[in-house]
Amino acid sequence: MAAAVGIAVLTGAAPGVAQADLSQNFDPGVGPGSAWAPAGWTGTNRSMPLGSNSWFQGNPPSNAGPFPAHEGVESSYIAVNYNSTTGGSGTISNWLITPQITTLSDGDDVSFYTRTAADATEYPDRLEVRVATGGTCSPGATATGLGDFTTLLLSVNPSLSTGVYPRAWTRYDVTLRGLPAGTSTGCIAFRYHVTSSGPVGSNGNYIGIDTFSFVDDVTPPAAPSLTGLSPASPGNVAEPRATGTAEDYATVRIYGDSSCSGPVLGSGTAAQLAAGGVAFDAAADATTTPYATATDGSDNVSPCSAAGSAYFYDATAPTTTDDVPAQWQTAPIEVRLAAGDGSGSGVAATYYTVGENPSVPTTASAVYDDAAPPLLGNGERIRYFSVDVAGNAETPRTSEPARVDQDAPTTTDDVTAATRPGDAVRLTAGDGSGSGVVATHYTVGADPQEPTTASSVYDGAAPPVLGAGERIRYFSVDVVGNAESPRSSAAVPVPPEPRTPEPRTPEPRTPEPRAPAPRTPAPPLVTLTERPAELTRGRAARIGFAVDPSVAAYECRLNNGQWDRCRSPFDLTGLRAGDHRVEIRGIAADGRSGPVTVHLFQANPYPPGISLAAETLRATRAGAVAARLGCSPREGEGRGRCIGTVRITYAATVKPRGGGRAARRVSTLAQAPIDLAAGATTTPRLTLSTAGRRALAAARDGRLDVRVVVQARDLAGNRTLISFARQLERAGR
Repeated sequence: MAAAVGIAVLTGAAPGVAQADLSQNFDPGVGPGSAWAPAGWTGTNRSMPLGSNSWFQGNPPSNAGPFPAHEGVESSYIAVNYNSTTGGSGTISNWLITPQITTLSDGDDVSFYTRTAADATEYPDRLEVRVATGGTCSPGATATGLGDFTTLLLSVNPSLSTGVYPRAWTRYDVTLRGLPAGTSTGCIAFRYHVTSSGPVGSNGNYIGIDTFSFVDDVTPPAAPSLTGLSPASPGNVAEPRATGTAEDYATVRIYGDSSCSGPVLGSGTAAQLAAGGVAFDAAADATTTPYATATDGSDNVSPCSAAGSAYFYDATAPTTTDDVPAQWQTAPIEVRLAAGDGSGSGVAATYYTVGENPSVPTTASAVYDDAAPPLLGNGERIRYFSVDVAGNAETPRTSEPARVDQDAPTTTDDVTAATRPGDAVRLTAGDGSGSGVVATHYTVGADPQEPTTASSVYDGAAPPVLGAGERIRYFSVDVVGNAESPRSSAAVPVPPEPRTPEPRTPEPRTPEPRAPAPRTPAPPLVTLTERPAELTRGRAARIGFAVDPSVAAYECRLNNGQWDRCRSPFDLTGLRAGDHRVEIRGIAADGRSGPVTVHLFQANPYPPGISLAAETLRATRAGAVAARLGCSPREGEGRGRCIGTVRITYAATVKPRGGGRAARRVSTLAQAPIDLAAGATTTPRLTLSTAGRRALAAARDGRLDVRVVVQARDLAGNRTLISFARQLERAGR
């Protein structure tokens, strides 16, 4: 059996009929075998060439016919045979058409019984059931034409094969599908269509039709069943899809109330409901519970369905703030980020980047952990954004630059060997990129006491004046209170007293031999009193050394550069990252230089660089996890280390007991310390906690999406917090 539109079902018992709009048992109207059609029915033979017979009263065995009726008197059926055409190669197209029906619609049912003769030699028969819905019921004018009956409902033995057409009365049921919306006017037609037929043809014998019924569909379909949502709740999709089942071919309408009386939120077909789902409008930042009805092709409407899964449409991204202070600080700032989602689905994670010009963060960036907040140095900013459980991401925000001043200002004086008693002394103070000099304090005298913040404050408009042999001692303080170590100028030279020579008559003298004047001793080796550590953080350093009164001056140089006069202490600023060499020597009054004191150190302003080799982590049955970590070679150029901890964390959505909105919870599955040299790698011993092993055992496909979080410092004091997204899987999966 085949149907162009509709489904034909072969059954053996008559179903219950709600309303039979048209039925026909083909009770005798003429004698057996006589040409005949019931009242209101039309028999039209369009065979080529045209034969001697059209449709006729059934011919039972009592009249030498092939078989009796399905029910009633033995001739109460209608029949047609090969004599519809002549010869041996004709084409039979013999139509039996019902009276006009004004209520044709999807869901209407047609049923009938048919059979062929049980002769020893079988000549295949074929019967088509067609429908016309355009208001007219013409079969056309030729053997191949269809006229108004272009819609095929059923074909019995479409291939004209032997052994297919039933040889005993068999019931066929056809449900009308694919008709225009609403109701139509038209007819149902039986077409006896056989090729290569006729009295001497190879196809076509004798068929009968009995117990015909047309039932108008007035039964509402069952209420749909809503079984799922796509995406799951909560979500950030304005038009989620409800999935489930409904009567075949029905139109499904989605409502937001339990009586299905409010506005229609969405509609689709039963096939769409069962496949990808029917989309419906969800209220923003609110919960929508879908209900549905099903409407069949006859406009019969089902009851309202039970509630589907509630959907919370989270249309608003979370918001995040930082606590970077506007005031200057004396230490790197621990940044706290506060994220909230209002009445939304809840914050899932906050991502960030740091630096003087940090890159735009993504979901691959570091994940904020309040237990290990990021640190900001002077001029650094943090850029950040949060994502909620529904997937809404806020636009990245950027903090103000951190204002961190850990270095004291530096001050110099202009006292030289050319300074004379009564000259004003100029002090010059600077604080680099720090908070700025707030005051310079000083004392003066031949042996001035050490200045304090209670001492005189330097004023460039009224600078102090030094007398002969006097010095000035001074220091500066910046806005955040960093104070430099007090410094002292050279003493103002004491001018010699003028002498008036007495006139004397020179006497001839025999020169006496004189011992040569002793040479000025060579300057001793310089002793350092203050110096940077071998590995130092930042780009500035201070060098202090003991001053010997016998030394006329000191010279310093950096990295084999030019020798310059210097005083203790002297400050180095703007240092490049890497190794540095400081050299200091004393200079005697006669210009001879003393031995050179050398100090080597390395400036490392960068946070530790950590790498993770594996893209996938594997846990043994005992819970051991191998995660190979590397420390950047730049950490002290092979002399430094990376020291800290490594953690494996897992974020899960947890619904509180007793109800309430689900929350995103981050837990630590494993943790271990790390301590490795620069340029080296290590595999710390990580063992999953009991909760971690349970979570991995319960994971779908034996895999968990985790993060490997490393918090480390180097020997220079730089710190870093870095997070790697990885998959953790059970070994042997």
